[in-house]
Amino acid sequence: MAERRLGVLMKDEIFENQLRDEIIGLPLTDMWRAGLQVFEFGEQVEGLSRKGEVYYASQKRIHVICPWRIIKENTLILGSGDYLEQESKISETHDYSTFFEELEAGRLIVRDINYHEFNDLEIIFDNNYKLQLFLVGARLSDYWRFINSTAEHDIVAYPDKLDNL
Repeated sequence: MAERRLGVLMKDEIFENQLRDEIIGLPLTDMWRAGLQVFEFGEQVEGLSRKGEVYYASQKRIHVICPWRIIKENTLILGSGDYLEQESKISETHDYSTFFEELEAGRLIVRDINYHEFNDLEIIFDNNYKLQLFLVGARLSDYWRFINSTAEHDIVAYPDKLDNL
């Protein structure tokens, strides 16, 4: 039993001292998909690709493999399943534009972060938006990963633990 308590304390320490401290107060500055979903936080800095091309990216980002959704109050705004739908099948009454206007204007500031059992993650932004990541399987690979390109380790979420890798 003591070993389990130690694991929980370590999990809380990783969450409280690393993940929360890293992104609370930062804006969500970009989101994009390249096989997995990426959410970027904070200032976009210039980088150089292997091909010598200039690009801009945040140093702090979450790579998401598990399902996710963005909600505002009681309304689902956007989710991982929307990428599976063809654009013509998405309801014409569903309007993502307000969310993307807030994103582009830098008004989606992280105000709080909660994690739940099984390492589900909820990021709370200004204007009542929430990003929710939720695990739906028990496989052993990671479900989401927080990357700070200036840190030595990533924070990796598995169904049963958070880890520094």
